Amino acid sequence: MGLENRDYMDTEPQRGALPRVRTATAWVILANVAVFVLWQLALRRPAFDEFMATHFTVSYSGVFEHGRVHTLLTYAISQRDPLHILFNMLFLYFFGRELESLYGRREYLAFLTTSALVAGVAHTLLSPNDPALGASGAVMAVVVVYALFFPNRQIFFMGLFPMAVKWMALIYVGLDLLGVFQGGSGVAHFAHLGGALTGLVWHRMNIRVFPSHGFGGAGRIGGWFKRRRRRPPATEREPERLIDPATEQRVDALLEKIARDGIGALSDEERKFLKKASTRYRA
Repeated sequence: MGLENRDYMDTEPQRGALPRVRTATAWVILANVAVFVLWQLALRRPAFDEFMATHFTVSYSGVFEHGRVHTLLTYAISQRDPLHILFNMLFLYFFGRELESLYGRREYLAFLTTSALVAGVAHTLLSPNDPALGASGAVMAVVVVYALFFPNRQIFFMGLFPMAVKWMALIYVGLDLLGVFQGGSGVAHFAHLGGALTGLVWHRMNIRVFPSHGFGGAGRIGGWFKRRRRRPPATEREPERLIDPATEQRVDALLEKIARDGIGALSDEERKFLKKASTRYRA
């Protein structure tokens, strides 16, 4: 299939159609905003506030004594403070979208869900007396994986200081380690570190839950479920594809990004990748 035949290259909206939310990152942000609104509605309603605290915060007693296992995930889309949700969603927006374009939607959601789950378990086991809420654990996983993929990409730390993203990730991990030893900060440092560790392992082990999606081959988890097949003799083999599934997946993601945000949204590395891939499509 040529580049021009991708369905999302037709950017003209249909009449009467509502705009579609195309990315998992956008859906996750919308879920966080919806729960934030629920928290604001609960401010002057004690019964509703108790319901939110019961089902949208995570704690040792809630999970292990009262069986509220669902809170190991619902806490991760739950913020009641405006600055808390603002910074978490900004990080998710700027770093998460590019990771989603690399991994694919389902793989990215699997990564986010696993990160939130590990971060929640880490908090409940290592800070059993403190209820927690917020997407920060999963966001830390996103930041760590992004830093491993693009260690020298420049960002503005705190919106002011230019810095390679790898140093920003190390600063945040270091602050959480310091917070663990100091204690009493009211911040869920163990959740942050659990998310960061998940990101590190996910990237280093090349984990793929859905081996047919994303780049980099089947990966660890998906590959375990694939049977080994006898390699046929050279005379029986099909000719090798010029475009491997990983390259095709990323080309699709980048073309969708162009259709959504324009060609100017591409980084220099993405432009070079598309130029190189286009020569292979023409071959």
